[in-house]
Amino acid sequence: MEADWSVELGGDAPVIDQGWPGWIDICQDPSRIARLDEVNTFPPLGKALRWVLESNCGMLPTKCDFWTREELVNACEYDADSGTNSTTANCFVDLMPQAATHWMHLASAEHWAEATVKKLQGIPCRNSRVEVVLRQAFKNDLSFLGVSLYISACGISTTQAMSTLTSALPLALAATCMAHTDRESALGDGAQITMNVQSAVGE
Repeated sequence: MEADWSVELGGDAPVIDQGWPGWIDICQDPSRIARLDEVNTFPPLGKALRWVLESNCGMLPTKCDFWTREELVNACEYDADSGTNSTTANCFVDLMPQAATHWMHLASAEHWAEATVKKLQGIPCRNSRVEVVLRQAFKNDLSFLGVSLYISACGISTTQAMSTLTSALPLALAATCMAHTDRESALGDGAQITMNVQSAVGE
């Protein structure tokens, strides 16, 4: 699986806000996942969101989206064979850490992003790509860092791209969330973590 990470902070950069207009609290009531338009369009996204909630990984999904595009993409950026890169299926999930105080320092977030990308790159899943974006996050009066995770897949048709995305999405979320869990486990040994995430795709 191809993967990379970036930081988008300040200026007009998008932010992660739990209280954005139209926000549906799926954490308090996971059955509300079925009400999301994106899930009705792409049901595998609903299964992935439910997994994040049930995994106790310390991350909460606050926003998601799904879209397809008829576009020729760079085959190398998706680890794809030539001719299988004419259409893409894409989604993103904003993730907010439950322990906001652990996500205050950009340097720690960058170390986390590097480790996460290495995990993603070790997953055998061709024709797919993940972008990990660190962004400013807000919850009530708190300001800290969060993650925008962009998962994309390509194919010779929308159907094929969506099929690959169906396989790549849970793998990408599991690697990302478990990387956070691993890091949280180390906190008891004096480690510190801070993080901020955001994404440019689909905005």
